[in-house]
Amino acid sequence: MSVASLSARAPLKEVLASPKMLAILALAAASGFPNQITESALQAWLKDTGASNITIGVMSYVALPYLLKFLWAPLIDRYPLPLLGRRRGWMFAMQLALAVTIALFALQDPRLALAPVAACALVIVFFSATQDIAFDAWRTDVSLPSERGLAAAATNLGYRTAAWVASACALIIADHFGWRPAFLLLAGVMVTFCVASVRAP
Repeated sequence: MSVASLSARAPLKEVLASPKMLAILALAAASGFPNQITESALQAWLKDTGASNITIGVMSYVALPYLLKFLWAPLIDRYPLPLLGRRRGWMFAMQLALAVTIALFALQDPRLALAPVAACALVIVFFSATQDIAFDAWRTDVSLPSERGLAAAATNLGYRTAAWVASACALIIADHFGWRPAFLLLAGVMVTFCVASVRAP
């Protein structure tokens, strides 16, 4: 076994052995889960409905809130919600809001009108970016200086895995049952992440 394999397995074992790191892993997954819904899944949905490449390209601009989240991050830090504390309250609220918005997203039809689809996607990205803000702040609060490297590894693992699992599930389910059931299932999964926010330290 190579040194690289050993070093890759050691952090994963440490992540799985620590309740705090498992919480970070789960909430990183919640943070990454909506990411590809408004990127690869949305692009595939639009392609299936016959949208042009120009339309698909223009719709990619709904991801702008991910780049601009620094603008409202101070407000999230300044005004905690009256539940679950300063960080977890925002994560919990955004997870519920994402579940509702993804379900609403499922009810749209790009063949009839693109504006509602774009509006839903933009709101999903906004809520997702806000969840990212709260999660990053929470992770910083709960991680000791000696844990920050491991916390970064847990975050990367959870975020990327959940993002691509959501995209793959959407594509597979849409291929067999249609896009509406695919997005409704993703909305249901999003609700389950609320448990991680409630139980997180």
